[in-house]
Amino acid sequence: MEIVSKNSLHEIQKNFKSNKTLKGKYHKKSQMFVYTKRWIETVYRIIKGGKNGHNPDKFVSSFLDISPTLLNELGVIFLIIDLDQTIVPHGSFDIDKKHRNHLKVLGKISEKTNICFLTNRPDHKREYIIDRDTGIKVISGTFRKPQKQAYQAAINYLKAGEDYSKIVMIGDRVWTDIIGARCLGIKTIQVKAILWHYLFSL
Repeated sequence: MEIVSKNSLHEIQKNFKSNKTLKGKYHKKSQMFVYTKRWIETVYRIIKGGKNGHNPDKFVSSFLDISPTLLNELGVIFLIIDLDQTIVPHGSFDIDKKHRNHLKVLGKISEKTNICFLTNRPDHKREYIIDRDTGIKVISGTFRKPQKQAYQAAINYLKAGEDYSKIVMIGDRVWTDIIGARCLGIKTIQVKAILWHYLFSL
C-alpha cells in the first residue's frame, strides 16, 4: 500500500482550500447536517415536553404589553429576550424608542433584575450597535435555540444561578423560543411576531 507523503497531503489541502466549488459543497453538507440535527432535537423536545411542552406560561400581543406586574406575577427577575420579530423586524439594527423605553421600565423591577438578548442570528456589527444603544448584551454563538447550550450561555451571562424558575424567556416562536426554554424549566412569554404589527400599521 502506498503511503501518502506529508507533501502530498499538503498539496491536497491546498487544492481543497483553493477550490471554491468543492469547499462550498462540503460546507453546505455540513450546514445541512447541523440544521437536521437541530430539528431532530426540537422534535425530541416536543415529545419530551408532552402536550403542554409547547404552551407558553403567558401569551401577549406585543412585547410592549409585558408589564412589571406580569413579571412579578410570574416571579421572575432575569429576562432572556429574543430579538428578531420580538423586538425588531427580522435583521434590523434599530430598536425604536418605544421598545427602548419599555426595556428600561422592565429593567427596574428590582435591584437584581438583569436582561440579555438571545438570538440565532450572529452579527457582530448588529450586536455592537444594539448593545451600544440599549446597554443590553446580545448573546449569540455556535449553539442555537432550542439547543439547551444556547440558553445556558444566556443564563451564565445573567449569573442567574440554578433556580430557573426566576428566569423568563420572551419570544415570538414556539419552535425556538418557547419549547427549548420550557424543557429547561424556564418560564416563557410568547408575543405575536412584530411583523404583523408593522403590516397592519401600513
